[in-house]
Amino acid sequence: MMNLKECLNAYYRYYGEEKLMAVNVDALDKALAEPYAKTFIGGREIYPEMTDKAAALFEAIIRLKPFPVGNLAFAFILTVLFIHKNGWRLNASDDEVRQFLKNFSEGVRGSVDVKGWFLKRMEQVRD
Repeated sequence: MMNLKECLNAYYRYYGEEKLMAVNVDALDKALAEPYAKTFIGGREIYPEMTDKAAALFEAIIRLKPFPVGNLAFAFILTVLFIHKNGWRLNASDDEVRQFLKNFSEGVRGSVDVKGWFLKRMEQVRD
C-alpha cells in the first residue's frame, strides 16, 4: 500500500510547496485506502486482482480530487507508482498513455474501461 507521505513527496517534486499546501489530505488518504478499504464484504474482496486495485485507486483520485491541480495526471502517476510498489510493471507507450488520459478526460467516465486498459498493459515482475 502506498502511504500518504510517499504521495505528498511525489506531488511536491512535481508541483512545489505552494500547491502542496492546498492538497486535501483527507481526500488523498481516502483515495489511497480505496483498493483496501472495502476489502471484505461477506468474506470476499471487492478488488481481488491487482488490476482491480489499480483501477480503484486511479478512479478514487479522480472522483475525490485531492489535489489543487493535476488530478488526472497525478492519478495516473500514483497508480503507476502503486503498481510498481506491488511488484508489477506497466508496459505502455507514451502515446498509449496520452490517448488513455485524453479519452478519460474527454469522455463519459463509463466509456473508458480503466481496469481493461491496465489489464492489457500490466505484468507481474518475476524475480
